[in-house]
Amino acid sequence: MRFGSGVLAVLFGLQATSVLAADCAFEPFSTVPGADVSLQWTARSGRPCELLLRVGNGIGATSMLVAQQAANGTAATPTLSSIRYVSRPGFVGRDRFVIERTAESMARRVIRGTAHWTIDVNVVP
Repeated sequence: MRFGSGVLAVLFGLQATSVLAADCAFEPFSTVPGADVSLQWTARSGRPCELLLRVGNGIGATSMLVAQQAANGTAATPTLSSIRYVSRPGFVGRDRFVIERTAESMARRVIRGTAHWTIDVNVVP
């Protein structure tokens, strides 16, 4: 995985990009409201890594929060459309956190649900 390749395409027009592309990278994923997913991130130690969700096609989050905090860093949801992670300075290894996101889509029909996004982070020097 190369840093700076953080573009994610998600069903129903939801897209995400890395704000700090030099310090983090993501694997692509697809989801719908209410579907749990597991995501893979790579982040540089002690440097912030942020995912921005771009909403389109009538899909939107009504709530998004950290359901399980990272053991070796800090995860946050500054807005309904962003997820931010930063490891402890000097930490290198695996970390994990869980985001709980409630959303709905009105693209073709109304779909509502709460999903848990488990994010495994490979923290590199």
